[in-house]
Amino acid sequence: MNPELNRVSVIARHELPAITTVEVDGAVFDLGEHRDFRRHAAVAGFIPERARLAVAWTRLDPGRSLAPHVHPIRSMIIVCQGAGRLLGELERPLAAGDIVLVPAGCSHGFAGSAPDGIVALSVQFEQAGLYERVEEPMVRPPAAADPLSPLRAYSQRRLEAHVRTPYFQLLRDGLLRDPRARAMFLDLLQRWSATFQRLMLLRQATCVDPSFAEGFSRHLQEEIGHDRMLVPALEEGPRCRDPIVEAAGEWFVAQMLTRDNAEKAALVHLVLEVSAHAFHSEAARAFEGEAHLAPYFSVHEEADDAHTQIGEDLLRSLAPVAHERLHAIVRDGWDMLEAMLDRMVVLIRRAAEAS
Repeated sequence: MNPELNRVSVIARHELPAITTVEVDGAVFDLGEHRDFRRHAAVAGFIPERARLAVAWTRLDPGRSLAPHVHPIRSMIIVCQGAGRLLGELERPLAAGDIVLVPAGCSHGFAGSAPDGIVALSVQFEQAGLYERVEEPMVRPPAAADPLSPLRAYSQRRLEAHVRTPYFQLLRDGLLRDPRARAMFLDLLQRWSATFQRLMLLRQATCVDPSFAEGFSRHLQEEIGHDRMLVPALEEGPRCRDPIVEAAGEWFVAQMLTRDNAEKAALVHLVLEVSAHAFHSEAARAFEGEAHLAPYFSVHEEADDAHTQIGEDLLRSLAPVAHERLHAIVRDGWDMLEAMLDRMVVLIRRAAEAS
């Protein structure tokens, strides 16, 4: 199940699952590389099953930009050539093959980058093209700036670097096929999942502000018991106890005792849940077909993005000066999380070397 997209997102071409052959009547056809948009859950959920398709070529030369704006209907931008930058509520570089999903009402804009600018297809699925009727263009300036945008953009930049770290590389390089490496990976993952349960319980227990309590409670109820889902996959015998991993995990728990509710929300929803959504989505593909692990990864793949939204809803109503203050805890959270995961990689690789 794919929750309705409610913010601008970018799907890189390599994220679309690829096939290279098909078999028809016993004959194998070599396709080269074929990546169907509907094989990606977010893209498939964005494209209606039945649509009045409108397609237009667009181009921005180097140095030219299309200021952030909004449309009353959803739009999909497919970057075909060159490079540029996405502007608005999500700011990030764009390259050929990227797919930008823009829900109705979301602020977005584009800029062309040197040396060739950016060339893209603009696709709509309802009514008409955005500028098909020149006398009635479907465009308007964005509403007042969302004060959460700078914080969200910072977290997004950290995520882009995060998914290229050694921990994510474990899901791609085949090391987890080694039995000892795999056992260590699952052991450490379950330990972190249990630590996350503790910090969630502490966050709820120390919250008396009704403006945060309901959102915190809803998130907690959806997380309860997830740490136990991995226990059947663990091997019998002593568990790994590493002081560095444990100290890093306890840092997150301690923040639930020393930070205010806004900082707790920012740490959980703009760091941990953002990382978790990316990790569980990739892990679900890496462990596809393994029945004893599928429930754990699939439930998080579906829920983590919605959990990020819970935090943003809680924080959006705060004064802009509060958002500036939250940058410190978000920065520290990303740094501490990556330090913990880097240590896990060391332990997992040591386990493989001992095989």
